[in-house]
Amino acid sequence: MTIKVKNEEALVIKIAESINGAAVSYGRYADFPDARDLMKGFDLESDTLDKIHRHCGENGLYALVRSEINQVLTKNYPFDSNRAKIPLRNFSEFSEPIVAAKNIVKRIKVLPARYRASVQLPAHFSIPLLPYVAAVKLSDSFVICRADRLPKHFPMSSENDYVDKSLFSDPFTNSSNTDRELSSDRLFFTSVELGYATVSSGNLVCTNFMDKVRAIYGACIALGFFTTEYGGQHDKKPFIILHTEAEEREIIATEELDSDLWDHRWQRSTKRFVESSSDPSRSIRAAFEKISIILGDDEFSRRLFTACIWYYRAKISRNSLDSLLHATIAIEALLGDRDTSETVGLARLLGNRCAYLLGRSRKSRQAIIDEFLAIYRLRSAIVHSGKHKLEHNERKVSDACLRLCGDVISKELDLHHSSDLDEAIPF
Repeated sequence: MTIKVKNEEALVIKIAESINGAAVSYGRYADFPDARDLMKGFDLESDTLDKIHRHCGENGLYALVRSEINQVLTKNYPFDSNRAKIPLRNFSEFSEPIVAAKNIVKRIKVLPARYRASVQLPAHFSIPLLPYVAAVKLSDSFVICRADRLPKHFPMSSENDYVDKSLFSDPFTNSSNTDRELSSDRLFFTSVELGYATVSSGNLVCTNFMDKVRAIYGACIALGFFTTEYGGQHDKKPFIILHTEAEEREIIATEELDSDLWDHRWQRSTKRFVESSSDPSRSIRAAFEKISIILGDDEFSRRLFTACIWYYRAKISRNSLDSLLHATIAIEALLGDRDTSETVGLARLLGNRCAYLLGRSRKSRQAIIDEFLAIYRLRSAIVHSGKHKLEHNERKVSDACLRLCGDVISKELDLHHSSDLDEAIPF
C-alpha cells in the first residue's frame, strides 16, 4: 500500500515554499511560520489525508515535512546551543528548495514504511522465564525472545556521531539515555511496525508498539502469568529501540517507554507462575498461546486487545475510581453490543453476559448480575453526577469490578485457546 498524490508538482511547490520560509534553531530544529496550512486548498486523493495523519500524527503533512528536514539536519550538523534562528535555505541540503521538496514527496509516496520496534523486558519478568523461552512467536510480526535470538543484524550504533548523540543522550544536557549493550539475561519484545519515523520522530510507531505491550501485560495479569508486586530492585529506565526493517537495518530512533509500562515501584514478576507449575515449560507455552489470541486480526481479537489495554490501566491505577471506570470500559469493549443494549439496557446486557460466561449455577449467575448492576450504579454516579471520591464500601465495588473484568478476559482467552503456536521462530 502506497500513498497516491494528485498534482504532485503543486505539492512540491507548496513544500518548497515552506522550506524557503523556514528557520532553524540550535542547528537542527526547523520551524515553519505557516506550515500547518500546508494541506489547505490542496487536492489529494480522498483517503490520502487520512493515511498521512494515520502515519504521521494529527499534524499530518506538517509533521512529516518538519521531521524529514530535522532528520537531514541531525545527520549532518552538530547540536548548537545558540538559539539564534538561521534561514533553512542557508544549509546546503536546502539551498535548492524544489529539489529538497521533491525528495520529501518521494518519501510521502512510499508510506507506510516498515520498522522493527524492540524493548528489553524487566529482570523480574525475564529471569524466571529464561530457562524455558528462546523465541516465541505471538503473531506474524510480534515475538518475545532472548537477546541472542534477536535479528542477526541489530545495530546499536548508527555510525554517525551526530545521530548517536540524538539517539542515546539528551543534547541539552549531554546525559546518556540508554545502554548500547543488550543484556543477555533479559527477554525482549520485538515487533515489525508500519508507519513513519525518523531520527527526530518515532512517536506514532512507538505508540502503537506500546499499546501492544499494554495489551499483552493486561492479558498476562488476567491469566495470572505475572503478578504486580511493590518494591524490589529494578533495571534502568527502558527504551524502545527502533530500526528500519530491511536487509541492512539502520537504527532510526530511541524512545522512552511510557511511565505506566516501567513504573519503578512495581515489579511485573513471573516467578510465582513458574514456581507454582509442575511443568513450567508446558504452562508457559499454554499462557503464550492464549496471549497470542489478542494479536489476531479478526474482530474478536481486536475487541480482546482493546479490553486488555483498559484492564491493564485499571490494574495499575492507584485510584479506585479510575480503576472502576477503566475496568467497565474493558468489559464493554469485549462484551458490549450497541444494538442489543438499546433494547435491554447496557448494564443488564453486560451483567447477563458476564453471568452466563462465568456463572456455574443459577444462584451464582444471579449473584454476578446483582454485583454488576451495583457496579454500573456506581459508574453512573461517577459519569453522570460527577462523583469524585469513593467511600469504603464503594471501593469494594471497584475491587469487584476489577475481579470480574479479569475473570471475563481470562475466560474468553481460555475458550478461544488454540494450540498452533510455534515454540521457537527463527528470524
